[in-house]
Amino acid sequence: MKLPKDKIKKILIVRPDAIGDLVLITPAIAAIRKAFPAAKIALLLQQYTAEVMAHHPDIDEIIIDKIKGGQAKSLPAFLKYVAEIRAKKFDLSIDFYSFNIKHTLLQYLARIPYRLGDKSRLLLGLFYNCGKIIKYKDYTKHIVELHLDLLESVGLKAEIPKLNMPVPEATITKFRQRLAALGVLDNDYLIGVHPGCTSSRSWDAEKYAAVIDQLADQLSAKVILTGGPKEQASGQKIIKLCQHPPLNLINQTTIPEMMALIKRLNIYIGADTGPTHIAGAVGTPVVLIILAKNVKPVRWATYKSPHIILYAHPQARCPIFCDAGRCQEKYCTETISAADVVNAAKKLQAGESHRVLDWQKLSFNTLIIYDDKNQAQAESLENHLKQQGYHAVKQNAKQTSLHQLLKTIETENILILHHLGQKAYLTTKLANWLSGIYTTNATIIVKGYKEGQDLLALYRRTFQQSLF
Repeated sequence: MKLPKDKIKKILIVRPDAIGDLVLITPAIAAIRKAFPAAKIALLLQQYTAEVMAHHPDIDEIIIDKIKGGQAKSLPAFLKYVAEIRAKKFDLSIDFYSFNIKHTLLQYLARIPYRLGDKSRLLLGLFYNCGKIIKYKDYTKHIVELHLDLLESVGLKAEIPKLNMPVPEATITKFRQRLAALGVLDNDYLIGVHPGCTSSRSWDAEKYAAVIDQLADQLSAKVILTGGPKEQASGQKIIKLCQHPPLNLINQTTIPEMMALIKRLNIYIGADTGPTHIAGAVGTPVVLIILAKNVKPVRWATYKSPHIILYAHPQARCPIFCDAGRCQEKYCTETISAADVVNAAKKLQAGESHRVLDWQKLSFNTLIIYDDKNQAQAESLENHLKQQGYHAVKQNAKQTSLHQLLKTIETENILILHHLGQKAYLTTKLANWLSGIYTTNATIIVKGYKEGQDLLALYRRTFQQSLF
């Protein structure tokens, strides 16, 4: 379905999520603006993220979401909110937050003529009259590209997708003056360390302190701690452990000032969180520390700017379903060392960066399931994958129960079940189906192997052919 562009005068973009999620829809916003240069574009978001997009050139209006703000809990309050949105007379809504029935109903009840959203959501998809099934199991695509897939379903394309987070020059100039007053000179090699993370695991304070000291010793860097109120306690702990105490700006910047600071940095170090994606958007090289199993580099890596990823899995061999925001275990936090982070910073300093192939090598972990007839083939496949830089393990189908398969999928952070032969294929299929329920990863099945076969092409093709 293609949209009637002559009828689209007012557009509502829905993304009442975290800062990083907003940053990652900026290529989609650029594509929308290019398709509708004269349209008025409004962005519905949370109060705390409003400043992130306040100066974005493609956004005409910011609407603070009353659902996330807690002002639309009762039915009368929700219907009043619907009436407010309806009064704005939007012609098109584009929902990049297709997870919440209230937000979906908001667009439907506001009588927006064209409602674009992800139709893979069994109930919510019924309320979108345009869109497509987004294939979240297609791990050949970054989250930015999945957003663009939604737009392409109605004929909107981004030719060269890139993140776009403009920082006003006046803000940059004023903040650099503030840094100068704090003793930071224009020629100082400046590295920012952000110890917080909203949905993933936070790294240990002791390791951050060791990183800061080694950066000062080995790179002659000045280090700045960044963060908000939630990082204050960890920031104080880090500073007490440092031999070279960093400049502490935790909870001392507005969001525009934080963006200006990140733009000034030579290197930014942090987990999968909003400021990390801001760093990527403004072109600051990033050391990305990923501790959570479900945060796949192929889906959440820094997009199209210099970065090095440190991914804790499968080396952590964590046997627990990943609930990173609550987990207190040490499997992942102990896997990455301070030296790993400092070495990653040195690589960025030398001009190195990870690319899409590196994301895939970190993400496409493979479990080879074979029978006695295929043992030699399984060993050949395993060796071939390891030589190419992928993580691979193998299990004999005759000696492996369904429970053992699921345990291996979890512990080894498996995405691909590569089945050789015919025996126990039903067990493999059951493990594949149950993986999306009982393990962190929903896997795919690949069958067969020929010596010399292009495995990456095979895996990519299988991901692309997934139904969801």
